[in-house]
Amino acid sequence: MRRLAAVALLAACGAAIAAEGPRSYVQIDNDVVFGTDRWYTSGVRIARVEERGEHEIEWGLLQEIYTPEAKHFEPGTVDRAPAARLLLSLARHDALPACLQTVEVAVGVRGPSAQGRRATEFVHRLIPAPEVDWSREESDRLDAQVAAVRSQRSGDAVFHYGAVAGTERTFAHAGAEMQFGKRIASGLLRFAATPPPAAGPQGWGAFAGLGARAVARDRLLERGYGPDLPAPDRERVVGRFAAGVGTIQRWGSAIFSLALDSREFTGQRVPHAFGSLVVHVDF
Repeated sequence: MRRLAAVALLAACGAAIAAEGPRSYVQIDNDVVFGTDRWYTSGVRIARVEERGEHEIEWGLLQEIYTPEAKHFEPGTVDRAPAARLLLSLARHDALPACLQTVEVAVGVRGPSAQGRRATEFVHRLIPAPEVDWSREESDRLDAQVAAVRSQRSGDAVFHYGAVAGTERTFAHAGAEMQFGKRIASGLLRFAATPPPAAGPQGWGAFAGLGARAVARDRLLERGYGPDLPAPDRERVVGRFAAGVGTIQRWGSAIFSLALDSREFTGQRVPHAFGSLVVHVDF
């Protein structure tokens, strides 16, 4: 009996260690869900999360791509120039009983070396889209930022507040969401690395929320698409509605969300929408 108890204890410890092991996830943002190819058109984050004592450390690689609205572009229209960012990130997550705090540092490059043109051309071999003049992209420059956010839970409601400060973008943000069923975490209202839930008992969850960011700096909008046109005049406040549904399984989790942003610059033809898919696998 003692031997059986010892074996059972070792098995339980082994299962606990496996459950607390490193996990990886991929986040893909894209507006192809809405049949568009404009503004914040693509974002890809590949990350690895590991437990370190009472907190988690996350290493990640992030690429963001921004383009003008080529499908409806007409000469004389003020729009943003294409731009891409490629960043290495390091984040610390502190999960307390009723909140999640994240501090993230990211360093990389903005410009042709971020491979925005090559990435979009590769995708457009499969999904046709109007051509974008990438010669309007600015040359390489250092891209660095720090993000800090706290998500506070009260029942089924979660309140987010934080800020991003960097060489390219600086803004403060706040938002709130309601969660239903399984508690699934989304970064769409946090604007920082957000690891999805770990594998566990099977179930489904959903969320819906609103947020806003007060923009103090956005160098991604400091160049116009047309060579003889002025740069877009950024909006000082940008709102966001986000909603999604997710599942937690024994192998990991998956979350699909939709986001709708208000206009980021004066004269932007319509608000912008995109989809976000996060897939996490424990291994």
